[in-house]
Amino acid sequence: MLFRSFLTLLDPGDKDYLPPEAIPVVPDVKRKVAVAGDLTWDIDPKIRFGDGQRVVPFQREAEVGEDLRDVEMRFVPDFADNIEFRMKVRNACEGNKTAQEYQKLLCKNSIVYYCNTWCWTFHPGKQAQPFIAFEIQKEILCFFAWLVKLRLTGLIEKSREGGVSWLMCIASDWLCRFFPQYWALHLSVTEEEVDNRSVKSLMGKVRFLLKNNPEWLRMGWVEKAPGIDTKMNMQFPETESVIQGELTGGQAGIGGRANVALYDEFARVIGASDTLEASSSLAFAKVLVSTVKGMGNAFARIAHDPATNKIRFHWSDHFYKDEKWSIRERAKTEYTDEIWAQEQDISYVASTA
Repeated sequence: MLFRSFLTLLDPGDKDYLPPEAIPVVPDVKRKVAVAGDLTWDIDPKIRFGDGQRVVPFQREAEVGEDLRDVEMRFVPDFADNIEFRMKVRNACEGNKTAQEYQKLLCKNSIVYYCNTWCWTFHPGKQAQPFIAFEIQKEILCFFAWLVKLRLTGLIEKSREGGVSWLMCIASDWLCRFFPQYWALHLSVTEEEVDNRSVKSLMGKVRFLLKNNPEWLRMGWVEKAPGIDTKMNMQFPETESVIQGELTGGQAGIGGRANVALYDEFARVIGASDTLEASSSLAFAKVLVSTVKGMGNAFARIAHDPATNKIRFHWSDHFYKDEKWSIRERAKTEYTDEIWAQEQDISYVASTA
């Protein structure tokens, strides 16, 4: 893919640079395959997308070798190989300073290695699960590194529930953990969305990533420590880098200069053009992220500019989703045609303005 060679900010010849072939291969996520006796979920095969029929999932005996599905018609992930790899790495680093420093070096040289070896995510009612980026997610991580390295503005248009907010938190965390004196800004519409200390907020997600890592990999960050972890501000003493939260508004960011600013759900920002004008000198690189919300906003205007650096993450690119998932999801009562176009189909014209 276009950006996959941009795994790091380092260049050949830099002191800490490792060639890509020196980065260990991390096992990817797989789809869980049925063995004899397994049950899976299904829907009536006669139902077609958007035909207005009632969709009720049912359980049946799985055919040996087929990909298993959950009740939402998502494919069931198989993390076993990846978790085994993670545990071997973590155990090898226990009390071993040399191994710990080598892991930091590997992470610095590959944002994808860092994500797929050390990052965990949250799902309600479950223990922390490994965040294992699949192909489009790997591309988005490298897109972030590319924008920061080349000091560019980029845009990510997305379907809902693709993990993009997590990816942006992983990216800013990677940047500030492993590179000295970097400054990343997270901006969203409300303070609750930026930092309410829960995993629902952007900076809460960063804290979750940190808390699920061993102390030696936290680069001096300590939860709730004065001057290190306060509301809307997180510091990494070992790299002297900072992640800061801010609100998207007409005056957002005036008086600052960051390496990268990440604008979450930018299509929802009232006065987004004023925000961009006010923050034109806010950061060397900017990443605008959003589901769509009609044509009459700055996000839509930028997305339709042929000169824009852009990645599109449609639900059909999701490793766990396919047409059966879309039929099951579209049948939910909360979806009108406009809301489906906005939340899932990335349709600017058909979405709610």
